[in-house]
Amino acid sequence: MCASLERLQLLQYSTEVSKAADTSPDHWVWVGFALGAAVGLLLGILLFAPARWVKPVVEQWSDGHVLLVHGEGTVWQGSAQLVLSGGPGSRDSTRLPGQVSWGVTMQSGWVGLQLHAECCTESAIILHIMPDLRGWHAKMLPSVSIWPASLLAGLGYPWNSIQLKGSLYLSTDGFELSSIDRRLAFRGALTLLAPSVHSRISGTLPIGSYRLVLQGNGDTALLLDTLEGALQLSGGGHWEDSQLYMQVHARPIADDRTDLGDLLRLMSQYKGKLSFVMPG
Repeated sequence: MCASLERLQLLQYSTEVSKAADTSPDHWVWVGFALGAAVGLLLGILLFAPARWVKPVVEQWSDGHVLLVHGEGTVWQGSAQLVLSGGPGSRDSTRLPGQVSWGVTMQSGWVGLQLHAECCTESAIILHIMPDLRGWHAKMLPSVSIWPASLLAGLGYPWNSIQLKGSLYLSTDGFELSSIDRRLAFRGALTLLAPSVHSRISGTLPIGSYRLVLQGNGDTALLLDTLEGALQLSGGGHWEDSQLYMQVHARPIADDRTDLGDLLRLMSQYKGKLSFVMPG
């Protein structure tokens, strides 16, 4: 009986010592240190995540057509060189001159993104992005930028054969882009002007000046018309299942039909989401 009582008292004493150890100041100091280190490590990863982490996100979102190489800085404030590519497995690519830089800021309910290209933007392109449980919504502030038409050659055929030369003026007016359940939708207008562009395979210089307008208001429409030039282009298109489909009517001015022959033949042979309708 006495032995059993002693064992019980010893067990109670051991339990009390264990509880005292668990609640001692030193114990909580170490717990706090561990939690602080974990939080600090997580914040460090978030704040100083390298710029190269942006590359796979952009590549996946563009199906491999837009690449960022030689990234510097962080996810929040960084720069890289932008490359247009024909997609996975393609050997075609064109690098934009200079660096493309970005800055990300966090606000209440939305994310601010500023984009600047050394060659092509006088002021930053600014987007306000609002995350959603089913996707995201982005609003682009009005902007104007100028891009080299030769950049399109990186997208592969037929652009690598047409080899456009000149400048592309891109302007936005109330342009909004949203992705809900991985379905893209547009609102507002995005206008691309291509004045006096040339083609490597055309004897006519320039081939013309053109305007391409992307309009969205629920349904998305793409409109192309010719401002002037030897090669008259007109057409329309639409956005469906995250793919852009467009049909273009091409008509040369009679006097320039011979000089435009190679370009017209290339356009007539191309089969894809961009289709050309040639004169009979």
